[in-house]
Amino acid sequence: MSMSQVDELLTEQTGKPETRQRSAWRQRFVAAERGFTTCFRSSSTLFFYFFAVCTLISVAVVVELRVVEWALTIFCVLTALAAEMTYDSVQRFVHLEKKRLGLQTVELLNVICAACMMLICGSAITVLFVLAARIIELDWF
Repeated sequence: MSMSQVDELLTEQTGKPETRQRSAWRQRFVAAERGFTTCFRSSSTLFFYFFAVCTLISVAVVVELRVVEWALTIFCVLTALAAEMTYDSVQRFVHLEKKRLGLQTVELLNVICAACMMLICGSAITVLFVLAARIIELDWF
């Protein structure tokens, strides 16, 4: 059984191979869980997302979203979280390699920041449209 790239990286970091080999798909879940843990511990932005998602779920329950609207809302929330985590990881990498990579890293970080902001704003606008359309359908006003 061949080792995945994540397995090889983890083996290099610890200096010793794991005694028990995990399958590639299971190792990917372990790496994702470690990534979530690292992001939530280090980034205060994700705490804001947690608060915003809790508020969004409450509003979505009150306005009784349909299945398709729930699916679109969940997709938008996960897209925004993925964009924020991607920006956070690139920012960490740039911070570590700033001296070696030079001034172009600031430009790279600005472009990635713009792309992530586009995703986050697009997701937020989509969720607002879904909620507004549902509130208008309910004829509350």
